[in-house]
Parts: sequence; structure tokens; C-alpha cells
Amino acid sequence: MIIDFRCRPPFKSFLNMRQFKATKPQHSLESETFLTRCRELNPSALHQSMDEFMTEMSAAGIGMSVVMPRVNDKIEADPVKNEDSLELAEKFPDRFIAFAGIDPSKSDAADEVSRCADQGFRGISMDPGFLAMHADDPRIDPIYEVCQERHLIASVASSGLIGPDMSYCDPLSINRVSLRFPRLKIAVPHACWPNTAGALCAAALSRNIYLVPDSYMYTHMPLHLEIVQAANTWLKRNVLFASSYPLQSLAQTVAEWKKLPFTQDALWNTLYYNAAELLEI
Repeated sequence: MIIDFRCRPPFKSFLNMRQFKATKPQHSLESETFLTRCRELNPSALHQSMDEFMTEMSAAGIGMSVVMPRVNDKIEADPVKNEDSLELAEKFPDRFIAFAGIDPSKSDAADEVSRCADQGFRGISMDPGFLAMHADDPRIDPIYEVCQERHLIASVASSGLIGPDMSYCDPLSINRVSLRFPRLKIAVPHACWPNTAGALCAAALSRNIYLVPDSYMYTHMPLHLEIVQAANTWLKRNVLFASSYPLQSLAQTVAEWKKLPFTQDALWNTLYYNAAELLEI
């Protein structure tokens, strides 16, 4: 069984996300980006069909998905509602794990995290760069503190595309958070790309950091082989598979991950065991 550590299914308010408005393959150099280049057809996203999505999950061998709303992307017209994430997990407890989207710029964000813990969310999801906040911004510390005390996983997306400039994907910020909160489990979607070497070092130095390179592990993306090498050898427990659907279809994402030169142990560590250990399932 595969655990997809980050997806946004075509369910209720998730359809507000701009990714569902740009799911067709790109064929012209003028319209494509390096994330959409080489993308194959994504039927369930095109049809915005939850039934098709569930069928695609099974066909790809994905037994469980972590649902991560995004609420602080300023490009979004309407944010994803956390209750939709929780509804999926309650409706299909063997298929979905609910994270809550948190806006760290809000004054009551830490209180909201506590409420989410009471409601049964397993973690929170943040994109502080979209708010011009670095991951180690002191204003986020109360959120991390609650997550550490309530045993919630803090997912902090970090890449060169998230933030006003590339300083917002500096893995030093993640490293500082891990040192301030040594019992906090930190997942990092996009793995601070393109600062791949620094992210790998941060995860090696602070074993509470888990890298989720998702869309940056496509075979046409630079730097992905460094992550494969680390997962094969000295960072066996800290790299997790994720599709970040609907950026790419589940079938294509799983197929491309399996084509990478992982050892057999590393392949199944990244596809299942590491996530299962982190989620305590």
C-alpha cells in the first residue's frame, strides 16, 4: 500500500483551488511552466469527480491520502474549508487523514490549532511564504508550540515558488524551527527546492524534519537524484512520497516515483513505511 502524504482531492471547497482551473496538459512553450511541462491527462481533476479520484487512488495502489487544505495562498479567491478535509476523513477513515489549513498571520491562529486538535485533525498545513513570513518567524512560534504539545504534525510548504523571493525557501528557517521545538514533527512539502542539499542536511541534523519533495521529484526536474541518493543511504527515514494532486495525476506521479533509482528498501520506505511511522499508523 502507498501513502500519499499530500493531496487536494476534488471535493467541495477544494475545487476553489487554482490548480483545478489548470489541469489540462500544456503543449505550447508559451503557456507551460516547469511544473506543468510533461504532465499527462488528469481525468478526475478535469472532470472534478470525487468518484473518479477514488478509482484512480485504487488503480495507483494508493491506500491512504493525507488531505492538506491551503488557506493562505493569496492567489486563491476562495479558501479551502477545513471542515471539508475533516468530512472526508470521517466519511472514509481508512482512506483519508485530515490536516487543517492554518493562516499563521492571524492573531488567533494558535487557538484555532488547539480547536483543530480537539476536532480530530492529525496535523496542520501552512504556506508562510505566501504571507511574506519565513518558517522561523517568531509570530508562528505559538502555533508550533501547540503542535508540539498536542502531537500534531506541522506541514510547512517551502519552495522557490512560495514567497516574495527565494529567501523564503532557505532550509535554515526550517532548521531553526526544529531546534526550537525538538519534539515537533515537521513535514516540508516541496523540500525547499531548489535548496535541496541544505534541506537534506537540515533533515539529517534534526531528525524531526521530514522532506516531502512531491512535484519536484518528477524525472524531468533538476536535483531530484540527490534526494534519491540520500533516501538510499544516510536519510532512509525522512523522505516521503506525495502526489500534491491535482498538480499531476496519481497514476503518473506513482509511475514516475517508481522509475527513480531507489533501492527496493528505499522505494517502500518512501512510499509507505516512513509515512506510516510519522503518522503512527
